[in-house]
Order: sequence, then structure tokens, then C-alpha cells
Amino acid sequence: VLPDEGSTSMLVTATRRLLFYGTALAPRAPDSESKRIAADKRIDVEVRTQAVQMIASAVRSNHKAFISQWVHLLPDHGATQPRPFTPTLFTVLLFDPSPRVRSAAHYTVSVLLEDSRPYLQQADDRQPGVSSFTAYSVRLGCMMKEMHTGMFAALKQETASHVLAMGLKTLSTLVLNTPYFKLSIGKTLLEFFSSADYNELLKNKDRTVRTQSLAVLAACFAVPKKIPGMVEWLLGPGQELCSKMGLYLADPHHGIRAEALRAHASLGLNYRAVASRLWPALQQALKAMLMDKDVHVRQGVLQVVQNYTQNRNADSLDWGWGEMGAAQEAEDDCAVMTLEQWRDIVQNILIHSLQDTLHSTRAASFICYSNIPTHIFDQFTPQEIRTPMAALIKHAGDEAPIVRSAVCRVMGGWVYHRAIRENPRYVADIMQCCARLLSAEDTMHVKVRASWALANLCDALRLSGFTGIFYPDAVIAYLLCTALLPINDNHKAKCNAVRALGNLGNCARAEHLLQPFDPKALMPHSADCSAPFNLTGSPSPDKPPLSGKRISFASLTAHMDSAESPHSTAHIILTELTHAVRDGNVKVRWNGCYGLGNVLQNPAIQELAPKMEPLITEALHALAHALQHDDNFKVRIQAGTALMALSNAAKCFPTVLPIVWGAVLNALQNVHIV
Repeated sequence: VLPDEGSTSMLVTATRRLLFYGTALAPRAPDSESKRIAADKRIDVEVRTQAVQMIASAVRSNHKAFISQWVHLLPDHGATQPRPFTPTLFTVLLFDPSPRVRSAAHYTVSVLLEDSRPYLQQADDRQPGVSSFTAYSVRLGCMMKEMHTGMFAALKQETASHVLAMGLKTLSTLVLNTPYFKLSIGKTLLEFFSSADYNELLKNKDRTVRTQSLAVLAACFAVPKKIPGMVEWLLGPGQELCSKMGLYLADPHHGIRAEALRAHASLGLNYRAVASRLWPALQQALKAMLMDKDVHVRQGVLQVVQNYTQNRNADSLDWGWGEMGAAQEAEDDCAVMTLEQWRDIVQNILIHSLQDTLHSTRAASFICYSNIPTHIFDQFTPQEIRTPMAALIKHAGDEAPIVRSAVCRVMGGWVYHRAIRENPRYVADIMQCCARLLSAEDTMHVKVRASWALANLCDALRLSGFTGIFYPDAVIAYLLCTALLPINDNHKAKCNAVRALGNLGNCARAEHLLQPFDPKALMPHSADCSAPFNLTGSPSPDKPPLSGKRISFASLTAHMDSAESPHSTAHIILTELTHAVRDGNVKVRWNGCYGLGNVLQNPAIQELAPKMEPLITEALHALAHALQHDDNFKVRIQAGTALMALSNAAKCFPTVLPIVWGAVLNALQNVHIV
């Protein structure tokens, strides 16, 4: 690793002197030296190649230290000029006579640009002034423009296929890292895609060149912040190119098919409204490609489906910062797929891909299932729901952790659908899957996903009227025991367990809150997951047993056996939530406040307040302390929201109101201290 920027400066200065070694562009040398150079061209090429590769190796060892050397290695003006006395890497890749050296220069530029997006965000589109001083942001913007100009010129004049492929790969890296939203070079890039030069690259006899040409287009579609004018280009000059992309899905070379799928996936992710016009024809091609022998092609099919159907607002899993319900769905994103299109996707693509032998493909299939929006899922027939639910329960015991994790992701999203949360059979299946995974799972990220699914199930049942005609108290008992399983795991699992406890405490009735908490008595069938839970406490005779490990509640029962007498259910819930509010992790504290707010809103808790005054007082002290002194402002807000539950039940908590009033007034005075 290079120690400092001074060493990088000396290295760049030394290697730049060798970039034109032995070429016509090199500075004039003595006659004897010129004769020696002319005598051995092979050594000249080797020297220049090693000089360029030395820069690439040094950049890989310490990328950050080379940022200050960009001004010496990349052009900010005259990229297409020879510049023999101030050589840059672009001078080499444009004018060096050796294809080997040009390829090495392309590779080095690609290494320089990798992961440089945060650094390039400071580029400025202004033109340099006439004064001797030029702001570095302006100079960086000029570099980006010159690099685009130089790359287009290099691709146009290049004749060696392997160099052309490397140049296209470098252009893909440049496109992915350029802040087009700040610069005016997006139009130049779109003109390149409309040009005859790019069409010739797509028709090149070398399949690697054709593959990398599609990769550049995929990179253009995948730019995080959309390129200005891209939508207009797609609706105008780019329509023909988008139509041609479908032809490459049937190319005999698997690499080209996979890259064409990647381009379609990027288009569907960032330009959904435009891409929806291509879906009918694309869908037919995707069905045929499910049987492709190449695994990258099969995975590409599912990536296209996922991106075309993805709900961006629910893309990243909520690790417990709040509820994740149907209200979060963006109907404008999901409206692209109609009910019939979703039925076709489920019946002809996803069901078949679940039978794939590769575990990552099966996991991707379940991720696609999680994209089904509520307004579509509610229109499915019972049979259309029963088939994927059976696959979901079956693969909850899959041998691959990535598949089990994906199953938990689907369960955590589907519990908000009315057809799932109001069906006792489906709720029982999901509860038992979560219990098995939380009890017997060895992989932590699967346990975290399972705890997230369980918390969402409790949340969905609370929102839909937990203790209505659908579910007896046995459901709360089962869920409570299951929610306590990850309470001592890492903070990601614990914050979900705390959220589940808060939802359960909001729905429990008075008689259930007062009864002793004993997992052995509450869950007599819980020792073996081969007996499906049918919400009545007895095995279901008409349903085959689930496959998987035995559920063990040893940690819970051991804790209860060591106690002199079992605590009540309310004691367990309030104690765990109070401890969570005082926890060291911010997400656990936030969910602890959220859970206590739900519990305090329960009318049964309000009625039992005199009997549980010490527990409630301790919980309110924890909320008051969080409201006044927590170092995270979101936790303070949630603590205040939880204390608002007392506004409608002040008569139930007469002895603790002074604590709340004092905390609120003190928090108002110190609100600026965070």
C-alpha cells in the first residue's frame, strides 16, 4: 500500500515518462538511443505496457491516494490530440501503435473510475474562466467531458477486437460513475447510441464486442439518477434500438442473451413507463428462456421480472423503524402490471422457476412473489393463492439459507394481504414457519428475516382486528412465545421481536394478560412442528405435516422453571418493552417506544392499571427518560408519541401523570439538545 500522496506523485511522474517509450510521439532522444529503440520494438512495447500496468496496480492498492493524480493521468482538454510532452492515459489508448498497450490503458482508466461516483459528484458543468485559476470542480467537469469525447473517438478508430471489447467495458464504467444530472454530456452519450458507429458495434463479428456493446446500453439504463433527456430519447430515436434488444434474447451465445436481459432489467427498473410497452413481447421470450441451460440466463429472466414488478417504496426491508403495510405501496409503480399479466407471470414463470436446481434462482423467484401489490393479490382466486402458499410453506424448510430468507421476506409482505391475514389456515402456517425458523435456525440473517415476518404478522393482525371472530386467545399465546425467541439475539432480530410484543400487547384481553405465562401450558403442541397448528391447540388431520426441524422452546421453559412462580403475560410484555427502551441500540429503543405506545392504548391495560401500577410506572419512567435525554431525535419523537396514549385515558393513570407532565415540559425546554 502506498504510504502517502507524495509517493503517488513520484510514481506518476516516473511512469508518465515511459508512456511513449520507443514511439514516434516520444521526445527526441540521442542518435545512439534512437538506434537502440528502433532495434527492439518488442522491448519498447513491454516497457510501455509495464508502465501502464504499474499505474493500475498502484491504484488498486490505494485508490484514494490517486485521486489527486487524476489531473496528471486524465485529460481536461484536448483529449483527442497527441500531446507528446504532456501524456495522459487517453493519449496512450488513442495513439499508441500497440494493441497490447492500448488495452492496458483502457484497463487502467477503468480501474481509476471504479467506485469513484462519490468523488465525481462534485464535478461542475461551468466552463473554465480566462483567469489563471480554475476551480477543481470545474476542472473535474472538463475531465468528464473530455473522457467521453476520447472514448467515443477511441471506439470509432479501434480495429483490434479485444481492445474494442476492453474499451466498451471502460465506457460502461465511465457511464455508471458519471453524474449526468449535473453535466451537459448526457446528450452526447445518447447521440452515440443513435449513431451508425454504435450500430456497427452491435453487428461486430466478435461476440465479445457485441456483448460489451449491450453492457454499455445496460449501464446507461442503470444510472441511478436518470440521464436528462433519456425518456424523450426512448420515446423517439431510441425506440428502434429498444426493439432490437428483443432480437438478442434469441442469440445463440449465452453471454449476449444474458447481457440483453440485463439491459431489459435496467430499463424496467428506472424507466418503467417506457418499458411497459415492451412487456407483452418480452414476456413471451422470458417463458422460452426459463429452460435455458445457462444459469446466468435463467437468473436474468427473474431479474427482469423483479425489476418490472418492483415496488420501490418497499424494496428495502424494514428492520423495525415502523410499520410496513399496504399503505406504503406506490400504485403508480405497480399499475404497469395488470391482473392478467400477473396471473401469467405467476403461473408460467414463477411456478416453474421454483423447481430450478440452483438455490439462488429459487430465492429470486420468491423475491418476485413479494412484489405482488395488494390490489392485485386481493383479486386472485382461492386456488391461485393456494398454489404459491403451498410452495411457500414447502420451501420454508429449504436446504439453502438464501431460499429460507427469501421465503421469510414473502411471508412478511403477504401477511398484509386480506386473503392471507383473514385466513386462519394461512396464519397458522406462517406462525409455525416463523416459530421453527426462530427456534432451530443456525443462520442469523434467516432468523432476522423470520423475526421481521413475525412482527409484520402481528402488526397486520392488530390492524385488522386481532381478537375478532377469526382467532382465539391461543393465537396470541403462540405468537407471544414465538416473539420471545429472538429477544436475546442481535439488535436486528431483537427490534423485530420488540415490535411484535408491542402489537400483541395491544390486542390481548384482560383475562389473557393476567394468566401466568407458561410456554408448556400455553403451547402444548409446540414441541413438534410436524403437527400443524390449527388455532385450536390440536393437530390438523386433513393437512400433511410440515417438513423441518423440531421446534424447541428450551430457553423459555428453562427461564420459567428457574423462577419461583410464573409471571403474568402482562408482566412479561411490559418488562421486555421497558428493557428495550433502555437498550443501547437505537432501533431497539425506537421499537420499544413504539411497542409501549401500542400496549398503553389497549383498553384492557387501562382497566388493569391499578393492579399493574409498578410495571406501568417503570415503563412510563423509561419513556419519560427517552423523551428528555435520548441522543436520537427519532427515538424522542416516538417516546412522545407513545406518551400520547395517556391523553385519552388519563383517569386510568392518575398517579403517573405528574411524571409525564414533567417529562414533556422538560423535553420542550431541551429539545435543541440532541
